[in-house]
Amino acid sequence: MSDSDRHDNWYRRTLLGAISSAAVPVIFSGVGEADALQSHPDSAPRKPPKGGSNALDEVNFGNPGSESQHSFDTGTSETVEGKGGQTARRLLPLNAPDHQLGSMSFTVECDPDYRTYLTLKFESNPENSKRLFLFDGTDMIGYLHQGVGWPSLDMGMNGSLGAVSTHGDFWYATHRLPGYLTENSEEVDLRIVSWDGERPSQNIYRAYTHTDPYLQPPANDKGAEQFELGPIRNAPTENQIEPVVEKIDELVQEGQQKDELSPRGAHGLAMAVQRDWIDVVDEDAVFETVLATVDDWAIRQAESSPQEVGGWEDHGRFAKAVTLLWDYFEERDAFSQTLDGHPTGEMTRRDAYVQFFGEGLDWRSTSRRDLANQFLFVTIGLVRMNSVLEKFDSDRARSQETIDRWIDEAVGLSGVSLNDNEDKFASWYETGSYHTFTEKGLSKEPDYAAHYGELGFSLATKLYHETGLERVRERAITMSQARAPFRLLVNDAETGNRWAATDGTISIRNAQHPGMSSHLRGYGFTPLFHALMLKDPVSVRFGKLAIEHNVAGLMEQWWFDVWGVGSLERWIHRVDGYRAVTEMDDSSYRTPMHRDRFAWADEDLGTVSITDGSERILMNLGFGAATNLHDWGINSLARIHHHNPDIDRVLNIDMTRTEFSTTGATWSRPNKLQFAGKFLGIGMGEEARTRRLPSDGTVVIDQAMTGETLPRQLAQLEIRGHSPRMTTNTILIAMIERCRILGWGWEFIIESVSTDSTSSG
Repeated sequence: MSDSDRHDNWYRRTLLGAISSAAVPVIFSGVGEADALQSHPDSAPRKPPKGGSNALDEVNFGNPGSESQHSFDTGTSETVEGKGGQTARRLLPLNAPDHQLGSMSFTVECDPDYRTYLTLKFESNPENSKRLFLFDGTDMIGYLHQGVGWPSLDMGMNGSLGAVSTHGDFWYATHRLPGYLTENSEEVDLRIVSWDGERPSQNIYRAYTHTDPYLQPPANDKGAEQFELGPIRNAPTENQIEPVVEKIDELVQEGQQKDELSPRGAHGLAMAVQRDWIDVVDEDAVFETVLATVDDWAIRQAESSPQEVGGWEDHGRFAKAVTLLWDYFEERDAFSQTLDGHPTGEMTRRDAYVQFFGEGLDWRSTSRRDLANQFLFVTIGLVRMNSVLEKFDSDRARSQETIDRWIDEAVGLSGVSLNDNEDKFASWYETGSYHTFTEKGLSKEPDYAAHYGELGFSLATKLYHETGLERVRERAITMSQARAPFRLLVNDAETGNRWAATDGTISIRNAQHPGMSSHLRGYGFTPLFHALMLKDPVSVRFGKLAIEHNVAGLMEQWWFDVWGVGSLERWIHRVDGYRAVTEMDDSSYRTPMHRDRFAWADEDLGTVSITDGSERILMNLGFGAATNLHDWGINSLARIHHHNPDIDRVLNIDMTRTEFSTTGATWSRPNKLQFAGKFLGIGMGEEARTRRLPSDGTVVIDQAMTGETLPRQLAQLEIRGHSPRMTTNTILIAMIERCRILGWGWEFIIESVSTDSTSSG
């Protein structure tokens, strides 16, 4: 049975089973006719739009007539002419030396009985994307971290993680207003504060209140022209990989002239020796440089300890370098030579290296870290260290049973089981059933993440490269299938060219609107290497797509500024992959972002991807409440990214149905500004609370959501393995409800459950 058929059969079995049983009566019993019972204070029935809009109220910032109708207080804001000639306001910092905040205030209509939502209109790719917060007087409503139930008004979207992409000129951010603000009132006073007050804030164009989570903007809210994908990037040369080859030559020449290198640099040079297409390699110079580098690290460790000299993967990279250059060491009789300068005196290089890697293995295996990508970084290093110790025929090497356990736990084939001497970063690691990846292949970071999610898949492919184990390859293929539904086509904000991005709006880490596109993340981070190693239809298609989009030769300066010679591994794999992929036949697989209709979900993380023509929805159900990350309770929150050629919006809205088992206990939000809870059991540092606010002077900022009580989830505290965070029923109903609310024909959801993300579509 093929990988595609196996995944397809599993998908049919789980979802069709739900449809044929308990889900069907619920789906067809009018779910979603109203968001909740009429008596529920936090949700409202959908009201017919008036004048083309379903807004309760709207403020057009910079329009004197509109502002005067809403008791507008200028504060430190100023009117600006924004994109497309539309008026907007931006907040200026107070003229104060430290901790200054800008603000503006206004009054809008709300619903006294049901949840009122606030939607703000922003421009894509603003010059300053620092955080904006809703305040109740001098209290902050929400938390500074992006992956929480009550985020900043701009949802922490930023362009600090590489190239910025766009999906239109504007986007809309929808937030829940706390019930205590609107209960028994038909008006609410709102205050927007720029937390990072050193520079003017980004432009804020409009504000709307509404009870239907999906705002329908009025006709006078001018958007830009319909979004269209830009042209494909022009290739800089006839052979787009040639600049990468030239850069590799430059880095190799630089590296082999150095006396010592970083662990990454030593590994990269050792890789270069193995490639006959790298003409500039001086084998003797490479060997002497790597030898001197490993010698120095072995001596420094003997004088201190492994943790003083190594990180997650340093020992492993040196181990790989020695393994790749093994024949050179033996030909030169280098292992039997005395290692001069070693603190133990007369010690051969063989014994010194065995000590270096043995101690590194002992130390690193006691702390395999906490998140999926970290587990893989460390495990790859452990495998490399163990491999070189086996070549030394050392009894410090671990048993194959231990190595297999580390490998299986790193890729989520089995639950993480930690020995008594291993660090336990969170309570769920003590159960022995926590999996670093979901059953369907998404990494737990510990929730859905953009960059780190793609990185986890890439590292799993690298682990297969190290081990050659078929079960690791099959697992990496599953990850390739799982990442594909969360990629989208965007335009590069600088050039206007189309390329692929991985969605960053539903991510609890690395939030970026509309997605993260730099470093080829939208193609899989290292797509050509994936295609070379895995050869499955999904990975091959994304590898070929990178070539078709003329980005296969794209090299970001970040790699050279940060890693220099140490980036060789990335570029060598890029060239190897490019040459292989250009010779491969294309498959019939169509990516989800190229299909007319598509639906897919991962119950473990509560993530959903739906496409209906030009409409696209990506959802993270229970956003920010996974594995006790930020919200230590059931927050019933959905983060949704919905876009089409006319509108692009990100919503934080109430879920209408959840099926969580509770412990019977509750959790109350603390008076914190940075994090609602803790990150992996570790309290995060708090920002300075004493700030200067317009018209208030120097005040201490408190958290307005302090004391909000949530039920504790049983699975979060005890099981958390492949026990789904969401039941299939809940996921399916959420998918159908979103389609119904937007006026789509939802029947294709049921039709598409027999077609998973690996099919041709």
